[in-house]
Parts: sequence; structure tokens; C-alpha cells
Amino acid sequence: MRYQRAAKKIPIVLSVEEVAAILEAAPGPGLKYRAAFSVAYGGGLRASEVTHLKISDIDSDRMLIRVEQGKGGFG
Repeated sequence: MRYQRAAKKIPIVLSVEEVAAILEAAPGPGLKYRAAFSVAYGGGLRASEVTHLKISDIDSDRMLIRVEQGKGGFG
């Protein structure tokens, strides 16, 4: 007996205007939440990965973000 494969869903890609609207809707007067949303969307990170980021995890010279304890618990 063969199983029927489930159709793969195509990911939804936000337009530039939609991303700008999300970033503008960030609460608070400071840049804290806007920066978190920008890192999450730009780096493709999960919410828990963003909340566990430290300044030392961001390498601006090489444009890399080091994610510890991401999905799967490796790091």
C-alpha cells in the first residue's frame, strides 16, 4: 500500500509595504522592538531564538548571527 504525499505549501512572502507596516507597528518609543522584529524577519529566526540573542552573538563585520539553542537544541 502506498501513501499519498501531502502537497507542500508555498511559503507566504511579505511585500516591502507589509514588512514596513509591521516594523512601524512595533510598540514603544524606542528601537528595541523594531530591532527585534528586523532581526527576526531578516534572519529568519523564531521568537525564542530572538529572545535569547546576546550582543556577542551578532558579528557585524561578517554579517552573521550566531544562534545558540535553536530548534533541535544544538549550539
